[in-house]
Amino acid sequence: MDIEEFQKFRAFFAIDINDTIRYQTIQLIKFLMKQKHFRHIRWTKTENLHITMRFLGNISNKEYQQITKQVSEKIKNIKPFPIHLTSLVIFPSIKKPLVIALQPEPLTQLIKLNQLIEKGLINCDIKPENKSFSPHLTLGRITRRRHTFEPFEIELPKMHLKVREIILYRSDLTKTGPIYTPLTRIPLEG
Repeated sequence: MDIEEFQKFRAFFAIDINDTIRYQTIQLIKFLMKQKHFRHIRWTKTENLHITMRFLGNISNKEYQQITKQVSEKIKNIKPFPIHLTSLVIFPSIKKPLVIALQPEPLTQLIKLNQLIEKGLINCDIKPENKSFSPHLTLGRITRRRHTFEPFEIELPKMHLKVREIILYRSDLTKTGPIYTPLTRIPLEG
């Protein structure tokens, strides 16, 4: 028995963003940092910006191989599709904020992609998520628990992205924040 086969690591599926959106997002974060509403936030590092599709938790190398194979098989007929990052949102609510994020639209294709990922994971004996799927690009996490937001409006730049692949990332937690390493790129070939 190979010990490495059973060593576990944190992993998740995500959509990477292009350099244009990365730049626009960095500019947006710089702007938000100057606003009084957004003082108690730990901002996401530039290299960690992505659209989360499914957090997997701790998986073994053996599970990683199965997951990659099953999810690749399930999504192989999906064609690349466009999305737009259109809304600044607070999760779970303005009254009890934990995360500030950008929400992509349209959701239809992202939901379909997520459902196919879930079908692949079920084939690997990974339980389905017990919360509804809400795709987002995390800008930051609110650090002060009693922090509340007044309703606000902000005009966002036009941010367009063609989703051509999903990536299975490894997530290593460090004292300076998480480090995300892309392990497998699964193309949408439709």
